[in-house]
Amino acid sequence: NMDFPTENDVICGRGNRVNNYSGNIYLRAVVKALRPSYVEMPKPKKPMIAKAVINHLLSFNPPARFLKYDLEQKQWSILDEKKALEKVRQALRENVS
Repeated sequence: NMDFPTENDVICGRGNRVNNYSGNIYLRAVVKALRPSYVEMPKPKKPMIAKAVINHLLSFNPPARFLKYDLEQKQWSILDEKKALEKVRQALRENVS
């Protein structure tokens, strides 16, 4: 349980606040850089790129977390690794022709 995200965290959700959050901006830049490799990669190896993105974010100080705000609980919760990986893979797939 935490009071508020750090600048390295990635916030899950919709809207300008999410899009303009520093961690989300950084994630988009990393994903944009890796997307061409991701598209070329054979399907069984695609999860490795998503995992590499997460490991990169975890290397920050403080380590990045994928957070979601729970309106009912009125608090932030941390996504588990499986959901974080899904979010990164979804980002890597977006805008791929």
